Amino acid sequence: MVSEDEVASCRKHLDSSGLPSTSDEDLDDSDDPDFQDPISEEDVEDGATVSSDEDTVEVNHGPPCDLCGQVPCDWVSYADEICEVCDELKDGGMANNQVRFQAYREYTRLKHGILRKYDRRPLPMCVRSEIIDAWPDPDGNYTGFHAAMKHAADDSN
Repeated sequence: MVSEDEVASCRKHLDSSGLPSTSDEDLDDSDDPDFQDPISEEDVEDGATVSSDEDTVEVNHGPPCDLCGQVPCDWVSYADEICEVCDELKDGGMANNQVRFQAYREYTRLKHGILRKYDRRPLPMCVRSEIIDAWPDPDGNYTGFHAAMKHAADDSN
C-alpha cells in the first residue's frame, strides 16, 4: 500500500504548478466549430502572463523550472501518468527499487517515445529527485545514469 506521504510527495509539484484547472465540461466545445476560448487574466494564476494581438493569444506560465528548464516543468507534465502506473505496481507489492526503475522508464517513454537499443537519455534533476522522493531506497543507494556502451561484438549482429 502506498503511504499518504509518498502520494503527497509524488504530487507536490502538481499542486504548485500555477496551471489553471479545467474539467471535461470546460473542454467540450464540439457543438461550435468556430469557438475560440478567450483567455483572461483571471484564468491565469501565479505569475503567468497573457499577451495577445488580433490573431493569436500567448500564455506564458511563468519562469522555467530551475532544474529542467522546461515550461511547464517536465515533472508537472508527466507526474500524473508516472504516479498512476507506479502506484499500481507498489500496491501490487513491488519493491521501491523496481518501482523507481519503472518510473524512470515511464518518464522516458512519455517524453521521448520508445528509444532504440543504444539510445539512453539522462533524466532531468526535477524528475529524478521526485521519483527518488516518492520511492526511496532504504539505504540511499542509487545507480545513476550510465551511457550505453556499444561493444564491437554487437556490431556483427
